[in-house]
Amino acid sequence: IAQLATAVNALLERVGNSMRAQREFSGNVAHELRTPLAGIRALAEYGLAQHDPVVLREQLQRIATSEARASRLVEQLLALALAEEADAGIQNKPMALDQIVHETVLRFMPRADAAGVDLGVQGLDQAVWVTGNAALMEGVLGNLIDNALRYGGAAQGQSSAVTVMLKQQGGSIFLSVIDNGAGLTPDERRHLMQRGVRGVSSDRLGQGAGLGLSIFTRFAQVMHAKFELGNVPEGPGLRATLEFQALAGPTS
Repeated sequence: IAQLATAVNALLERVGNSMRAQREFSGNVAHELRTPLAGIRALAEYGLAQHDPVVLREQLQRIATSEARASRLVEQLLALALAEEADAGIQNKPMALDQIVHETVLRFMPRADAAGVDLGVQGLDQAVWVTGNAALMEGVLGNLIDNALRYGGAAQGQSSAVTVMLKQQGGSIFLSVIDNGAGLTPDERRHLMQRGVRGVSSDRLGQGAGLGLSIFTRFAQVMHAKFELGNVPEGPGLRATLEFQALAGPTS
């Protein structure tokens, strides 16, 4: 009877966590999509009132840009929901982090080339194994590279560069995405780690951070890793780092 009571209590706890995650997800959707959808509606209404083809084309371009931002926000919300679900249901397993880094960087190469950004990678000369979830890891790294390409541009007259670095130090594995942009102040970093917060330099950052940085923190927690955001010590730029415990690779 005691074992049955323990199992039932565990089941009820999982159900309660799932319901709380669903309520939180619904609240995030309602809060985060209200602003971009209102902007798209305003652009459409203004465009419908115009008769100049040039103005109409400009409004359509702005609508397309706003829709792209809203779509990216939806992807982030879904990723956050996946992270909440992963905390209760997805098991962490040994994964080859160097392979995930290699494949993810390759996917972003065409976009980086089109934007004139030098996207490079370091630390892939040996296999690196950690415990985690491959789908979550791809989401984290993809979002970090995406943010670096969007917001990490160098000062005018300098070449922009984004470097993905994989390094082992002692018993820890560090995965960093580093840009050579303007970086962030400590206050900006603290604010941008919260959901839906636009920092004091939101105009410089473009579209704001949205849910991105909070997703990274949540994903790291699910994979029992640490996420840290800081400026590059040796020069301008921002460094986003995930720290894992090193894991011995599987034997043949």
